[in-house]
Amino acid sequence: MSFNVSPKRIYAALAIFGVLVLIILLRLFYLQVIDAEAKTKEAIATRTIRYDTMPKRGAIYDRNGNVLAYSKEAKTIYANPSEIENDEEVATKLAKVLGGGASDYIDSINNKKLKFSYVKRRVDVEVAQQLKDENIKGIYFQEDQKRVYPYGQVAGQIIGAINIDGDGLCGVELYYDDILRGSSGRTVRQQGNEGMPIPGGVLQETQVIDGQDIMLSIDVELQQKVENTLVEWNQKLGSTSMHSILMDPTNGEIYAAASLPLLNPADLSSAEEGATDLKCISTTYEPGSTFKTLAATAILENNAMTPDTEVFCPNSIAADEFVVKDAHDRADQTFTLRQIIEKSSNVGISLSTERLGWDKYHDKLLQYKINEDTGVDYPGDTGGYLLDFDKWSKIHAYNISFGQGVTVTPLQMCRFYSSLANGGYAKTPHFLMRYLQAERDEEYGEEELIYNKNAIPVMVDMLKGVLTNGTGTHANIPGYGIAGKTGTGEISDSNGKYLTGTYYASFVGFLAEANVPMLCFVGGERVPSEAAVTPVWKDIMSYTIERLKIAAKG
Repeated sequence: MSFNVSPKRIYAALAIFGVLVLIILLRLFYLQVIDAEAKTKEAIATRTIRYDTMPKRGAIYDRNGNVLAYSKEAKTIYANPSEIENDEEVATKLAKVLGGGASDYIDSINNKKLKFSYVKRRVDVEVAQQLKDENIKGIYFQEDQKRVYPYGQVAGQIIGAINIDGDGLCGVELYYDDILRGSSGRTVRQQGNEGMPIPGGVLQETQVIDGQDIMLSIDVELQQKVENTLVEWNQKLGSTSMHSILMDPTNGEIYAAASLPLLNPADLSSAEEGATDLKCISTTYEPGSTFKTLAATAILENNAMTPDTEVFCPNSIAADEFVVKDAHDRADQTFTLRQIIEKSSNVGISLSTERLGWDKYHDKLLQYKINEDTGVDYPGDTGGYLLDFDKWSKIHAYNISFGQGVTVTPLQMCRFYSSLANGGYAKTPHFLMRYLQAERDEEYGEEELIYNKNAIPVMVDMLKGVLTNGTGTHANIPGYGIAGKTGTGEISDSNGKYLTGTYYASFVGFLAEANVPMLCFVGGERVPSEAAVTPVWKDIMSYTIERLKIAAKG
């Protein structure tokens, strides 16, 4: 029996077979060529984890090489939630080693869509190793850095602190953050089944650049003395806060600075309100009688009076609808300009400055830059407040002559008094001294605040009289020719009204007869009188003389 198949049917079968083969070949081509790259990328993505590699933050040293802040090796613990099978069990194990309760860790491990989730950052290496020994599936470790502050709260406000991401929060850590922090790197890690590392599977997309080390001008021993002294006297005086700055007028280097309450950067959770703020730099106040030195210097610069020029000073003087009196009641008297400064007479300095001329006085205050910031390398540096001259009334002019109706920061007052100690020139106050890796000292400028140099020794001599014959006798240190001035600034309430019986008392002075004219400011909020802080100043400066071995001239 024979089969007769027509050629048409054979051709049709071959055509169908050819089409099927072509479809198969096209499918293979699509899978192996066109779709291969996408599948490869998808496969790599499923086994790839990317994370930032933190740089080592630069260390901070005091002027003597003592380490104030540094970064040490730590571990950051993270999870691949998709690999974790029993959330409660893992969370319990985490809490057992890392502290806290299991509920503190559930959120970081229960989202199964995630392949990377932080569990705890900057954990001590020893603690991380304990957890590593538990060999918990889905829990991993990466290199990190932890900030350490060896001196705790000593200089804490100056140094400042960083947040969990390594960013500066306050203080020098914030101001010099770009220098200290360095640059983060980007790391890629590939893993196989069950999170097992793939040999050679760790890559670095971006190179880590560590931060620079810096040296500050502060002396940590002096800083500790200043802080302890403020705490002690704050309790004795019952004040709400105290502030102090210790600096060298010849170069602007700040040896110590503190404001209560103090800050421990290693324990921000316990920080009191305002502890991160170095108020002696960032907060203004009415200076009171320390401002009389600016008025007297302006008078001497313009040759309006000499120290022995007499002024009749009645018990009080009228200005607009107000009356100006001295802090202590007295009879009508005649004072010399020198006595006006020594006795801190409000009436006397008002009448003396009026002789100078209010327009000239205003111009001198602008020259002394009391309304400008100091340029210090610290966050929050601020200028004072001086009313526009065209708005001065008579009472306002009188008030400004003795430090009311005008505001400054303690550092601004230090800058002006430093110019008296440094031949009329004020160096920019600063904390940074040296970039250690670059072996380069930072350079700072100066400003000429007092133009008539003949006025300087005369003014300094008058300020010495405050310590020997006036309101500052409790601050005197024989042999060093202390030149300084007491001040009592009034404090206003939330409605702008002055409080009675409570003041901002301050004393600022320098060693006029020493090989280093070290200067110190001490201020206290809500203290009973201006003389209350002079023993505090003497306590700090006496220690400073001993610590720095400052020699008296002659």
